[in-house]
Amino acid sequence: MQFIRLIGVLDDGTDIRPRVPRHSAKTIQLPLLSDVTIEVEVVNNQGVAVELSTSSPTFNSWLTIVQNPDSCEQASGKVDFQLASTTVKLLTRNIIVFAITKSALRRFPAGRYFSDVSLDFSSVKYQIVRISGLHLEPALRRA
Repeated sequence: MQFIRLIGVLDDGTDIRPRVPRHSAKTIQLPLLSDVTIEVEVVNNQGVAVELSTSSPTFNSWLTIVQNPDSCEQASGKVDFQLASTTVKLLTRNIIVFAITKSALRRFPAGRYFSDVSLDFSSVKYQIVRISGLHLEPALRRA
């Protein structure tokens, strides 16, 4: 199993602090024949953890994988793969967790894709991890 940790920034309209990633994009490499857990720590522009477990209204979150970066934002094109998340509270921070199984990735050929992570509050979508490169790698064979 592979574990990936990302920072997602929920833009609250304030000035972004220097320690908060201005551009949340991060290239990810995933092996095709392995289960993967992606955790996204959601913070606001000040770097403060966003309290998702008590938010009202409740939210939905999505990890989207596409071949064409123009269609990464969910409403604007063909989505090749989309996964809803579960949310868990770890210590004092809220984390969005995406569990991707090897069987879900099996239908993709190895190669370059694009991904993003978004939150949906009452039908308003917030892209918290910007469009990023995603490389699906063939499994290594042992001699």
